Amino acid sequence: MGIFQGRNNKALSFVFFTCLLFTGGFFAHHFVITNRLFDLSSLQIYRGNDAYVHRERAQEIFFPYLSECGNIEAGAVFNCSNQPPLFHVLAAPFVYRDETFYFFSLLFIGVLIPLILYAVTREPWTPFFYFTVTNFFYIGRNVLTSELAMALVLLFFVFKKPWQHLVILYLLILAHPHGFYLGLGVLFLIYLFKVKWWLFFPSFLPGCSGQFKGVVGQVVNTELFSLGPGQSLQVQVDAMYPVFKVGDWLSTLFWNSPLPFFLIGVWGFVKEREFAMLFLLVGSVFLAGLTWRFNLLAGLFCVVGTSFAYKHAPKRLKRFILIAAVLMGLFQLYNFSWEIQKLAGLIC
Repeated sequence: MGIFQGRNNKALSFVFFTCLLFTGGFFAHHFVITNRLFDLSSLQIYRGNDAYVHRERAQEIFFPYLSECGNIEAGAVFNCSNQPPLFHVLAAPFVYRDETFYFFSLLFIGVLIPLILYAVTREPWTPFFYFTVTNFFYIGRNVLTSELAMALVLLFFVFKKPWQHLVILYLLILAHPHGFYLGLGVLFLIYLFKVKWWLFFPSFLPGCSGQFKGVVGQVVNTELFSLGPGQSLQVQVDAMYPVFKVGDWLSTLFWNSPLPFFLIGVWGFVKEREFAMLFLLVGSVFLAGLTWRFNLLAGLFCVVGTSFAYKHAPKRLKRFILIAAVLMGLFQLYNFSWEIQKLAGLIC
């Protein structure tokens, strides 16, 4: 039952094995490379810039006497009081120590997100692509509200009833300051391709009466607001313009959604006829030039598309995709090894 209904036990076991293998490998790799076996305090080197604020915010729920949320300056970039609560409620039982907080976060992206991806694609190799393609080793440093929001977005494609979409949209509001707008955009794309628009075309035919009829007529003739005589509607636009950086696009197509897998993913969505997800993949890569957070979403949908492509690919192409994923994972691990040694002070 549930989101894994229809999945066989062997496939689900393979998925769990993949998650535990890579998550356990992450810890083993860390302990060996830093020469600090089973020293959980050494995991602090991965703590992102805003991790401190999120941990203090979560501590306020279960351990308010330990939290320093009140001491964080009101003008700080990351203000405790402005953080949506969902991630902090989930993390609250694990924030007694830095080590348990990070352990919970890594299990979240190392187990929960791959399981959701598997629920979307129904392809057992999906978690493998997730770990080898999306730059998982770097995402593990900053596993906070953005990642939770991205995971909730994926649930739109697992739970497909309108009332379930409304629940997920509400959870997105509780998960991230921009979660509502992200969820609204995703739902727009889902229903854009889900609704059979051709059924509405007859409503556009005015006929002899010269007026719109049917559903379209109701929408067209609906009055949203009216202005009295002499009134005018003034809209103030903030003088801020988005800055897109080519370097951010290149980084996304090199690390989080590598160009070969991006193209494979596009093909996979076309084969599966999942055009809403195709637009989300392309749109996420485009918006990554505006903010790095869309790197994460691009990577997740790249994995979904790659999994769909793998499902439809002939045997020879499947081998190519698996080999390419292994090589990409090794390359990312190599780069991660160099970076972790630098963080640990083992190299200059």
